Formats: sequence, structure tokens, C-alpha cells
Amino acid sequence: MATFKSDTFLDLAERLSADPDEASLRSAISRAYYALFLTARKIAAVTSKKSSAHALTQTYLRDHGAAGLAKGLGYMRELRNASDYDETRTVDKETAREALKFARIMQLKLCRMQLSSHAALH
Repeated sequence: MATFKSDTFLDLAERLSADPDEASLRSAISRAYYALFLTARKIAAVTSKKSSAHALTQTYLRDHGAAGLAKGLGYMRELRNASDYDETRTVDKETAREALKFARIMQLKLCRMQLSSHAALH
């Protein structure tokens, strides 16, 4: 069985963000966060499926010289939580577009970190 690539969540987020309805925009932000989280969790070797995995992953990033990535992941989680749970907040196309732009930059940085840590092992 092939391993799922978390980058595909970013691709899905892009497609969802093209649809102007709010449910699609909210889902785009949620998928963008999970693309980042899954990549970062893999780097951190966090295997827990509990909600604490989010904090453990951020702590790993902070403790390994990537405080900016930890902060960015926290920011994206806040956006995801607001998109998933705050029905009083409006999520518009601009909010989704900015979140996805930020997520793409974060994903590139996480991939570089992943490559660096992989290269250090060999």
C-alpha cells in the first residue's frame, strides 16, 4: 500500500478555496493545517493520535531550532479551529487565500527541515 502524502491536502485545499461557498473555504483552511501538521508530526516522530500530538509537535519544532515553524503551525491551528468550530466567524475567500499562501510557505520550510534532518542521519 502506498504511503499517503500530506502535500495532497494542500492541493485539495487549493481546489476547495476556488469554490466561493463558506463551507469549502473553511474546509480549505482545515486541510491546509493538516497538511502542515502531518508533515511536522512526521519530522518530530510523534506517533500519538491524541490531541496532545499537536502540542508535542510544536514543542519538538521549538526545541530543535525551528521556533518560527512552531509558531506558524500554532497560528494555522488557530485558524483551523476557528474555521472548524466558530460558526459566528465569517471565513471569506481572502482569509482562505492568505491561509493557503502562508501554508505553502510553511510546507516548503518543513520540507527543507525534513530533508536536512534526513541528510544528517546519513
